[in-house]
Amino acid sequence: MPLLNAPARLVAALAVLTFGPALAHAACSNPTGDEGTQVYNSTFKVMQFCNGTDWVSMAGTNASGAWAPSGTALYFNDGHVGIGTTDNAGKGISYGKLLAISGNDSALVLKSTYSTGSTWVVQSYNGYLAFLNGNDAANTERMRVDASGNVGIGTTSTASYKLHVNGSVAGVGAYNALSDARHKTKVQDLSYGLADVMKLRPVTYDWKNPKEDGQHGRKVGLIAQEVEKIVPEVVSTASDPSQTKSLAYGELVPVLIHAVQELKAANDAQQEEINALKKILGQ
Repeated sequence: MPLLNAPARLVAALAVLTFGPALAHAACSNPTGDEGTQVYNSTFKVMQFCNGTDWVSMAGTNASGAWAPSGTALYFNDGHVGIGTTDNAGKGISYGKLLAISGNDSALVLKSTYSTGSTWVVQSYNGYLAFLNGNDAANTERMRVDASGNVGIGTTSTASYKLHVNGSVAGVGAYNALSDARHKTKVQDLSYGLADVMKLRPVTYDWKNPKEDGQHGRKVGLIAQEVEKIVPEVVSTASDPSQTKSLAYGELVPVLIHAVQELKAANDAQQEEINALKKILGQ
């Protein structure tokens, strides 16, 4: 009995069938239900499948097959793959609602075909999402996002803050810190002032182990442990194993403003005394 007249249940029951030259160019549109059936063509020695109209070679040396071998690799002939969608024309790889990649070393690799292009890798590794850049030989991690949503840029250290940037940050326009009175409570006048500023010790220093770009070269600043004893509100302690301390220099601005106000008040008082003495001396 010819296959093209075989009952659909017989076709469905056989996973792989073997046929000779009679099927090489036969249509597979009838009977309905043959779509997806796989056969082995003994004449051309290739696997073929029914696409609903014709028997198509699964792999071939030219564009006649759905897939084409090249060395040890196998490529989809038109260069486009659709996952969960039929709209994949000219897109290389497209997907419907979900693209899932799993495995111990799973990663999404974006590789440029230009000679001067580079490779980008997005990889889930050891509890965080890493973004790497480089070439076929080696890649360098550029950014990571951990399970808490903390982001590290230019560093492979564990980010203890929502954003940890290694290096200088630049921008056009002002950096705005939220300061709306409607969102504040327990507002009190600042007690820190000139006396506290005089206790601060400005220093120059070098980092002991300048592993990151922003740690190289001579630096100026304050020591967090020293400032913590004077204005503890501007010092934070990270949750890393070393409990690294950091200093919010911007929050020292109100302390400096109050110190200037106190200095101005003292200067005004001295000026009044000088003016009074001048009157006494008749000047």
